[in-house]
Amino acid sequence: MVNRIKILSFLMAMAAVMIPGSLSAQLEEEQESECAKILRKAQKDYDDGLIEKVEQKITPCLNGSELTKEEKLQGYKLLTLSKLYDEKQEEAEEAMIKFLSIDPEYEIQPGVDPKEFSDLFADFHTSPLYTIGGYVGLNWTYVNSYLERGVYNTAQELKEYTPDIQLQFGFTVSRYIYNGFNAHLDLAFVQNKYTYTHTTLGGLSEVTASEFQTILSVPVSITYTFRRFKTIRPYVRAGFGLRYMIAAEQADQVKSYPGTDIAPVTGPNIDIKNERNALMFEGIFGGGVKYKIPRGDIFLDVRYAIGLGNQRNESSDQVLNDDERLWDFDISDNDFTLNSLYGSVGFNYYLYKPRKKKEKNE
Repeated sequence: MVNRIKILSFLMAMAAVMIPGSLSAQLEEEQESECAKILRKAQKDYDDGLIEKVEQKITPCLNGSELTKEEKLQGYKLLTLSKLYDEKQEEAEEAMIKFLSIDPEYEIQPGVDPKEFSDLFADFHTSPLYTIGGYVGLNWTYVNSYLERGVYNTAQELKEYTPDIQLQFGFTVSRYIYNGFNAHLDLAFVQNKYTYTHTTLGGLSEVTASEFQTILSVPVSITYTFRRFKTIRPYVRAGFGLRYMIAAEQADQVKSYPGTDIAPVTGPNIDIKNERNALMFEGIFGGGVKYKIPRGDIFLDVRYAIGLGNQRNESSDQVLNDDERLWDFDISDNDFTLNSLYGSVGFNYYLYKPRKKKEKNE
């Protein structure tokens, strides 16, 4: 009697475990769309070697809207395989393009994806054709003075330049070139600032002033991305840029007399755009790192730009006739170039266009 009770209890416990699971599976099957059921039947036909039935069954569903994204991927994979089995290479490639259009970032799963599918997949570009993005960051401007000018002892009393931190933001678009290589075109709005200090008359006077520049920058560059790592991808950059000066202003002019009771003298802010060359070129090199996210990446970018021309507009020497700036503040322009260090963070969005790789003999 005791044994019968134990057996009955065991059977009831097993039923309590199995029946809900069976009911759940039955409910899921009932809630399954008609196209999902057809897809399962088409998979069974393929497994049984009834290849000719696969396309006929699943094509209407692939063209409809009942299937989920994962189900459509399964359907186009099945269609691709059936076309490969029938040796219809071009139609298999068309099915692969549709597969990649749904999930351009699909990664082959070794041991799960059939070899025929993996081999065809390898014949297609899976890198984004274009990317678009934006960035914001800080920059430091360094003055490279190569010819001292002024009404003082230009051999000994040299100006000293200090970089100041300023902002920039921009937009970028890139085009895939070759494995790992991309061409980039940026449009950036940049503020540059530097301060100079000038001690004259053997240390009897000291002049400080700052220059602000607002620049429209158009850098063109090539990057190479190292893809050894799946998520974190370092890259290097080289190129050149065109800078158009929107505005330039000299500000914070102060002349002091260290060690004396003479009060410091301050000067007004002055528009000096005409004293600067409006168009300048620069060489660019740098690098950074991308953190891959779905359909894009977040990046940290560092660049160093080397000015390739004299900032001073040699055809406009009005400063030499400006008594207040030249004689009261000893301010005159040297011949100089500007170099800048840029640090930015930004986001890229990937634009894919699935396409077959060119044959080696083409």
